[in-house]
Amino acid sequence: MEAVTPADSAATEDPAGATGLPDLPPPGPWLLYDGPMSATLDEGRLSGHGKVWMSLLERPDVRVEFKGQSDGAIMLLGLSHQFGQAPDFAFGDQVPLTLAATEEGERTSGTSANTTSSGEHEFHNDLDRMDHGDTGTQVETLRAHLLNFAHPADLADSELSVGPWRLVLRSIPEARPRIHAFCTTQVLDIRRSDDSRFTAQEAERLLDRVVDALTFAAGRVVGYAMVQGFRGNRPTFIRWVSTVTDPWKHARSWWDPRLRTARPLESLLELWWSAASDEQTAQFLRRMARIYATAHMTSTLDASIPIAGIGLELMAWDALRRREQLITADEFDRKLPAASTLRLALRLAGIPTELAPTLTHLGAFASGELVDGPAALTQLRNRLTHPPKSKAEWPGWEPMNDGRDLALDYLGLLVLASIGYTDSYRPVVGFSGYPGSERPVPWEEGVHLGVQEPGNQCADPQVVEAESPSDPARP
Repeated sequence: MEAVTPADSAATEDPAGATGLPDLPPPGPWLLYDGPMSATLDEGRLSGHGKVWMSLLERPDVRVEFKGQSDGAIMLLGLSHQFGQAPDFAFGDQVPLTLAATEEGERTSGTSANTTSSGEHEFHNDLDRMDHGDTGTQVETLRAHLLNFAHPADLADSELSVGPWRLVLRSIPEARPRIHAFCTTQVLDIRRSDDSRFTAQEAERLLDRVVDALTFAAGRVVGYAMVQGFRGNRPTFIRWVSTVTDPWKHARSWWDPRLRTARPLESLLELWWSAASDEQTAQFLRRMARIYATAHMTSTLDASIPIAGIGLELMAWDALRRREQLITADEFDRKLPAASTLRLALRLAGIPTELAPTLTHLGAFASGELVDGPAALTQLRNRLTHPPKSKAEWPGWEPMNDGRDLALDYLGLLVLASIGYTDSYRPVVGFSGYPGSERPVPWEEGVHLGVQEPGNQCADPQVVEAESPSDPARP
């Protein structure tokens, strides 16, 4: 049986075929390798026949099947594997693949073995990472298969410009994301804007930054599996790698994938790529994207709010200390309460701090001389993260629900403001679930959380409002 590559299979029709992009992957698993295979044992090497399968839909998976003769000993394959080099997928040569094996007592997680009375052993193994082909060769397209980014029915195919690169994002029609599961939802093809060739190493930095930005857009940690290099429609290498990914769950993120314009996403990617040009900012943005996603994916309100609070404190530090030396380290760490630094960071970004009329439960929960969004959120977070002095201090479900929505709005808007984003966003407060709820960011139009408040920016960034004595100070 001959091995089948994605280029050989009956792939889904490519709507962007005229651009020279490779075909989309087939809906079912394809056979990457079919030929001689050997397993290294303590007693020597067991030769036999093996197959390597790859699958992207349902759950991304790579599987090895090995069958060979032995003297009846139970053998289990390990997880450390490397494809033999076969330039340009020369499967006709069938370069043997050598796999490690361990004794049953040292069984590696994720492996299994089935034995028959005839002494034949058939091995199956899920692999973490392996390469086939020359990953250092020049390619025209670098492809990554995105995990749990957007539902294919929601996201239109897009072509995006990011610096000297052209990104083509296409949904896989057969993909069916399921709650708490993993699925390859989109294919991301990376090309040079001038169609010149490049190496995978040259595009790896871009891929990492793009996935961080998509995580922030989706409100869940987006991963990718299997990176491929192409010249035309012919693969030059496959690198199987699977990154950290959140299970599928709906998130009320600032970005709505149902928008029929690619402008907000393209703007995000371009600005993220530019802001992440230095490694410190890139690491900071990655952390913020993951905190934002984790606050969305955490089902319990009393855990989601403190997580969002971590992000809000970091964004206040970023605005007041890292990017602009507006206050001293001692003022940020000790002298100014957390609500004051958050309030100042929001005002600097042009984000209104007044509580929206719809947040009635959060407004009733907060107390003090100055009751606004930062004050109410800080009080709520402190009640959740510090031991209560009385039973009455535990917040109820209603103020926590309001607080979580406001914290997610503040966090998303602060990140967007930090990179200079000026397009539309979808607020969490007052979220309806219907398309068309997006609006301009508040620093462009003065619209936020259902409140029309033009000219809300702080006239003097050095002025910090007095905090109510009843509001707990920074922990």
